[in-house]
Amino acid sequence: MKDMEEQALSVTEIRSRAVTGSTVVVLRGVLVRLISFAGSLILARMLTPSDFGLVAVGSTLVAFASFLADGGLGAALIRRPEAPTRPELESLLGYQIVLTLIMVGITAAVAPIFGRAGIVTLVMVAALPIVTLQAPGSILLERRLRYERR
Repeated sequence: MKDMEEQALSVTEIRSRAVTGSTVVVLRGVLVRLISFAGSLILARMLTPSDFGLVAVGSTLVAFASFLADGGLGAALIRRPEAPTRPELESLLGYQIVLTLIMVGITAAVAPIFGRAGIVTLVMVAALPIVTLQAPGSILLERRLRYERR
């Protein structure tokens, strides 16, 4: 019974946590945007306008492919009450690797048509199967985060 009393939060503490959590999320978002903006400014100074356009095309395709490869499955495994099993994590990883390899294959088939832009995009998309290897670990780590009183 004592554990339940210790876990019960007052309205003030819930409000305080909500404000703190919201502030951290907003500040993190602002920091990420600022770093991204600074990186874009540096790239804009280093690259010619056509080179910068190539990077923009590649980045757009990478972002779209990442969105498709995730499909919200990782978030679903994080949010559900029971922990994901090893076969579920393996299945998710296999799905993501196969899907990203298909995207790399399609990009490789189409890249020569677009010349230099296609090759730059292909190089950027080719990293996606490697990036997906972090998904199971990220899911497990996110589930282990404890949002409790200290």
